[in-house]
Parts: sequence; C-alpha cells; structure tokens
Amino acid sequence: LNSMTSNCTMRGTYVTIDSTQALWLTNDDMDGTQFFMNKDSNPDPYAQIGNNLNGGQLKLFTNANTVDYFYISTIGNGYTTIKTHDNDASLAHLVFDADGEINIDSSIGVINFKDNGTTIGRYINPVVASMVFGR
Repeated sequence: LNSMTSNCTMRGTYVTIDSTQALWLTNDDMDGTQFFMNKDSNPDPYAQIGNNLNGGQLKLFTNANTVDYFYISTIGNGYTTIKTHDNDASLAHLVFDADGEINIDSSIGVINFKDNGTTIGRYINPVVASMVFGR
C-alpha cells in the first residue's frame, strides 16, 4: 500500500500489520506529526501520539469525550510531564497501584511536594529534610 499524492485507507474486520523489522508510521507535516486511534467511524480518538518542535506526547482519552485525558509529554533534556485532565471538575485522579515497590529516585537528591503549583514540602538528601505540610 503506497500513495505519494493522495490519502490511503485500509479497512477490514481486522487490519494486521506484521513486520519482521521496525514499523515506521511517518508524516511529512513540518508542524508536527500526529497519529490518532479511534474506533469504527467515531471521529473522537481514544489515543493520540504526536511529535512537534517542542517534543513528543501521548494522550489517552476517555471513551466519553476528548476533553478528559491522561497525558505524557517529553521535551528537551528528557524533561517529562505526566498529567491528568478533567475538563469540568477536579476528578482526574492519578493512582499508582503497584504489585511491588514504588520508588522515587532523584539523581540530584531533591524531591518537591506541591499543591496546585505551590511547594508545601521538600526533601533534600542527605543534609536537610523539611517535610512540612500545611497551609
């Protein structure tokens, strides 16, 4: 399947792409590449993978709409943001449910705790530990 000048569509009950090597999905859009995954003829995606001049991103949407989502973004130097968003409330909770340990490992020994962007606690290893929570 190859088209240099027009859109290509693959349809079927199941579409399987089987490769013994790497699989590349490319787009020559200079403003950024976006890939969307959706179900049936529903125009709302359930996943978006993208890349632009600022970095790469992955968004996973609820099955109800595209304004409530989970988002991972990576920009220069590996700076990574993990975010949840609830468009009409503050219910986009993030839960870590590990069947084992959860480790937070800062290579510079600084861990900040924030509430809506405001620092409410900080741990600086090994000299100072200021775990002061409150307002």
